[in-house]
Amino acid sequence: MDMFIMVMSQLLNLPDEMQPQLKALFMKIDSGSHGHIAWDAFCTYMQLELTEKEDSYTRAREVCFETPAVTKTTPHRDTLHRVCVLPDHSYVTASQDGVVAFWNPATLQVKRTRPNPDANKPKQKWITDFAMMTNINRFILSTGDRELQFFEASTFEPYCQISGLESVPLKMSFWHNPRNTEESILMYGDNQGCVNVLVIPNTTLAFRKWKQEAKVDGVPTANIEKVASLADVRYARWEVHKDWVVELKYEDHLRSIISCSNDPSTGIVIGNVVGRY
Repeated sequence: MDMFIMVMSQLLNLPDEMQPQLKALFMKIDSGSHGHIAWDAFCTYMQLELTEKEDSYTRAREVCFETPAVTKTTPHRDTLHRVCVLPDHSYVTASQDGVVAFWNPATLQVKRTRPNPDANKPKQKWITDFAMMTNINRFILSTGDRELQFFEASTFEPYCQISGLESVPLKMSFWHNPRNTEESILMYGDNQGCVNVLVIPNTTLAFRKWKQEAKVDGVPTANIEKVASLADVRYARWEVHKDWVVELKYEDHLRSIISCSNDPSTGIVIGNVVGRY
């Protein structure tokens, strides 16, 4: 026992006050009171002890569902494409039919909803994704008509749109510099495996210029080929994946965009915004 206490104290650099605990540990392992313990016995005890703690930790994290389940109504009638958490911890959901809903995080009640504007039309717009622009309080919808539509988050009024995209945008992501909220990056992945990036040095100026473009169906519309020339915006498009882009995101600490697809050879690709993929 004395040798065990001395070796453990030296290895772990323990103070003398820990000797009673080491003595109690020795006695737990030496359950047969032989006065010595083998290395195998020590390892077996530690493994069992750690396994028990891991099981206890796992059980503590288990979620219990109360039955019967509480049924709540939802404004969505189609596939949900995105769930976002806002800085005030409230939730935003967007579905394929164009419905956008803002939810109270405490009660999970719908606070306000943008209904489907094409509900009564024979041909409805196919919404592919949704992104929030918290720095200017707007949100974006990408559509199957190769458009990016921008809306005021407070009123749901259309602000402007970018049309004429080379392919259908499937996944979007928006980032703004927390140290300078005017600097932002809008990126989207399409059905051709390409990653498209709009680097916007002055977000307010860019949107002011885009809003001055001619209206299409009552909404100011800028063609993607003209967008970059309006407000010193840099546009780049890279063929990155061999399949549809299923997710992408800008990571500030890497200064890179991470995108992924279902193609095994190009499943995850990391690319620098300034350089190339």
